[in-house]
Amino acid sequence: MILLDQRLETERLLVRACRRGDGAFLTPLMTPAISRTVALWPADLTIEAAEAIIEDHLNRAAAGIVFPGVISLRNTGEVIGWMHIDREFADAPSAGLSCWLATPHQRSGYASETLGAAIRFAFEEMDIELITAGAQPTNHASLGLMAKLGLARGEEEDVWAAARQRVERCVFWHLPRLEFLRNADTS
Repeated sequence: MILLDQRLETERLLVRACRRGDGAFLTPLMTPAISRTVALWPADLTIEAAEAIIEDHLNRAAAGIVFPGVISLRNTGEVIGWMHIDREFADAPSAGLSCWLATPHQRSGYASETLGAAIRFAFEEMDIELITAGAQPTNHASLGLMAKLGLARGEEEDVWAAARQRVERCVFWHLPRLEFLRNADTS
């Protein structure tokens, strides 16, 4: 599946596949407070660096490996963040899930709305069997969000945080497709 033309819609949000030029929208949103909790996006983000991240994601989306999404408000079109579903390998039955929102849009339910739609999309459209998401042990907002979305806390691992050029500890959470379907049947 080529993921360059996909989009997710929720009641308040549109998540569309990223495209060249989105760096101009994403760069001003990346602050040190956000960068501190994400592995890929540096605090001193330039448009050129954002475009390099986007280009890498576009190449992987063309291969069906990742769905890279720019999150915007449906009523205004304002870009408010980024998310991606990453298979890592084209034939992998599992995928990593990640999301960040601009500071003014945090604590509004947008992350839950975005990631809930992303989880449904991964299981229903990308043929994923297991969703994995990670967060630093001190990122209580993300840890709470993963629990709210039905992911189960798993192991802690060291991961490479390119944004800070160092290894950092992360707590990983998991949601198998069967558990998602079981929960969907009871709600």
